[in-house]
This record gives sequence, structure tokens and C-alpha cells, in this order.
Amino acid sequence: MFEKVIVGSSPIAMMHAISYKNKGFKTALINDGYDLGGAWAIHEWANIGYTEKACHLIEYYKGAYEILERISGCKFKKLEPQPLKVWGRGLELSYSSKKWFIFQFFKLIPRGLARLIIKLILLIKRFEVPTKNEINHLFRDINLLIFLFKHRIISLLENQDVKGPEGGWLAFTDALIKKLEGVEVLNERVQKVVEQIDGRWLVYLNENNYFFTNELIITESADCLIIDNSNKMHTSTLHNENITTNFYHLLVTIDESRLIFSNPYLHFPDNVNIKRITAAHPYGFGLKERSPDCEFIEKKIDGSFEILVQLRKPPDKIENISLVIAQLIFNAGMTDSLCEVTIHDYFTESRLMAGNERVSPGVYNNLLVLKSVGDLGISVLKQKDTLC
Repeated sequence: MFEKVIVGSSPIAMMHAISYKNKGFKTALINDGYDLGGAWAIHEWANIGYTEKACHLIEYYKGAYEILERISGCKFKKLEPQPLKVWGRGLELSYSSKKWFIFQFFKLIPRGLARLIIKLILLIKRFEVPTKNEINHLFRDINLLIFLFKHRIISLLENQDVKGPEGGWLAFTDALIKKLEGVEVLNERVQKVVEQIDGRWLVYLNENNYFFTNELIITESADCLIIDNSNKMHTSTLHNENITTNFYHLLVTIDESRLIFSNPYLHFPDNVNIKRITAAHPYGFGLKERSPDCEFIEKKIDGSFEILVQLRKPPDKIENISLVIAQLIFNAGMTDSLCEVTIHDYFTESRLMAGNERVSPGVYNNLLVLKSVGDLGISVLKQKDTLC
């Protein structure tokens, strides 16, 4: 029997496992497969090296970087220059710009309020007493609004430089994996979890392999069936659902001599082909190789510059993709001429976005559902009482 069981291995899940272990709880982390990190897992490109699995960024929230540093042991430093959002109309906003925080504030708050009001109207029109689950969802929506309002106001009053871990996200993920020593890591598939009358959870890996836990922590994208003590079934994004989002990642080399500067992160909100670009050098974001002692060290290819590109559609659906990438980099001011782009490899990452009565992030008695995708800074702050 374990006191704490975490299903999933995204950074927020690993951080919970490390925190519980440090507090003396008998803890298990269960991951379907051998690649820890979820969407942040380390990916090995064919004959080239290792890099993070996607284009990552942790936005500024007061106190979030300090928690990440303490648990991972990685030092976070200011990204230079600051990451940019680039619109096709020529508008560029830094993630550390107060203009961006004001824009985001007035985008998130009204949208959240509108969603909350619609939910209340639908509940009232039913002329029925809301269920406990519906009330819990309303309270979570209200708490999220309060959280966003509070932290965005604070961000407007402070210096909000975006930071990243020294060595990049790959080093950050690797550091968390090493900190799991003392946690029972099981590379198994959880079939289902059933809540018992006494509040404990019975976790089934298969019919003949199961165990009890006092508290279950699960990421929202974990693939297993959840049955509560009222015998009501929930799912956490099962694979037989139809709503799936695919992310296509390319590893690209460009002629370094043509670079004016290397912005560590570019986001293109309205581009139909490309979503994000993450620079690999000189900030340690990207290409690595394993040293003899299995440490990740920066891999530099002479005369070239590596970037990780996240696409909105399959590469074969983008006509003249090399030219499209070169033009986008040129328009964003990263080069003084169209650069030569060489595409080495790509992989597809599927992320299921909905399930049958999806279990949303939040606390359900002795079940904690963690947000496994999206901004890690928000997740860390919302769970800081557990992580500290």
C-alpha cells in the first residue's frame, strides 16, 4: 500500500511525487511507458541528438520560478532577449511587456466571467437543484477567476521578466527525473481506479495486480477509468474519444551566419501553419547529447543553428515548408535575409482534449486532478501549499 499515488509523469506530477517523498510519504508514480515527462519528455532525434519534446515556456507569475528552482534544483535565469508573440499584421509583443499583461488580463477575465454566467443561466433554466459535482465546477471556475485576477494585477505592478532553466527544459526534465530517487516509479498502464467506502482508492494495473492508496493524484490527460464511491464512472481523456489535437514538431537547422539575434521563443498566434519556434542556442534550449556519465551536454554543430518548430498541420500539408519557415523567421527580424532551412526530422504528438464526462483539474475529496498541459506557472502556484 502507498500513501500517495501519482498517475502521469508531467513536470507538475513529478514535482508532487518529489514533494511527497521529501515529506516522508510512501509514494508511487505510475507512467504508461518509459519516457517520463509527458509532453515535456526527452525526445531522441534520429542520429542527431536529444531535445525537449515541444516548444516550452513558463510565463511570469510571482513566486512560481522560486518553487520550480527549489524542487528541481535548476537555476532559472532571465531569457535574453525576452520571448515574443508575433502577429501577421506586424505586431510584436514581449511576454514581459506590461502591454501584453494588460491585453491578456482583459482577454482572460471577461471570457471567464462569460463562461461562468452561461453556466449559471443553464442551471437556473433547468429548475433543478444543482448536483454536488456541478457546484464544485462552479466553485473551481470562480477560484480560477480570482486567481487570474489577483496574479495578473500583481504582474502589472512588478517586473515580469520571463525566465527559463539554465541548460534548457531538457535539463529541467532530467533534473526532476533524478530527484525521483526514493519514489517507486512503475512503468505500467493503470486500467482503472475505484474509490472505496473508506475513502481510499483501489488502483488496478490489471486484474491480478492492484494496490490501495490513501490519496490519488492524477493528471487530466491520464488514460484510465475513474469510479467514485457512488459507482459513477468518469474518464480522464480515454483513447476512444474523437476529439484529439495533433502537434507536429520539426527539428530544423539554419545557416547561423545569417542570424541577427537568437530569440529563445517566438509564438505566432494567427499563423495558419506554424505555432511556435524555440531556439536551441545559445540558451541551452534544444539539441543535446549524452556524455559518458549519461549527463546531457550541449551539442553544437559548427556553422549551423538549430530550432524546434511546432506546426499546426502535418508537414506534408504545407507547400514549400522550408521557404515558409525561412520567410517567417525573416519577417520576425531574426535574419537579414532569407535563410537556408534544412529539415532533419519530425514527430507527431497527439493530445486528447476531451473525455466522456471529463474530470477537470481540481480536488475531489481525496482525489487531486492536476492540469498536465498549459502554463506550468499557474499549476505550480495553485498547488504551492502541497509543493512547499
